[in-house]
Amino acid sequence: NILTNLDGKGDYHTVEISANKRQSGRYSLAAAFSKRWNSDHSTAYFGQNLRPTNQSTPASPNDLINTEDGQFVFSMWTAKINGSYEFPWQIRVTPALRFQSGQPYGRTILASAAYGIGGDGGINYGTQRILMEPLGTRTQDDIMIFDLRAEKYFNLPSNRRVGVFFDVY
Repeated sequence: NILTNLDGKGDYHTVEISANKRQSGRYSLAAAFSKRWNSDHSTAYFGQNLRPTNQSTPASPNDLINTEDGQFVFSMWTAKINGSYEFPWQIRVTPALRFQSGQPYGRTILASAAYGIGGDGGINYGTQRILMEPLGTRTQDDIMIFDLRAEKYFNLPSNRRVGVFFDVY
């Protein structure tokens, strides 16, 4: 039995390192790396339900399995670099690359309580999802996204401009 309610607060810590080269001449450049540490009581991660949707803190001893005091603890990271270069005829090309860690998960099982002994009904506790390894033991594949944009602005009468751009992902 859980005799005392567990603290329902979550902790999220992020460290980010970045560098920028401001626009000078024909180009600019920016790069960053960040790492986030989570310790929380969410009910689902990446579509993986770990607790009933109306219960964000542990409600049974099963909710404490493979957690740290009932909290799911894991980390994620992201790295990105982007810049811009202005070609002749004022055509600006902006490449952007983002690389991030895959979504963390842990294997689970669905466990059911027995329906009693001798057919008398017994206890019907229903089906429970139990985390068989700590969240973050496994991750989805890392994700890399590349975006390339080309844009050109045209001056119109009365100090107006119109821009045309093209993106490729």
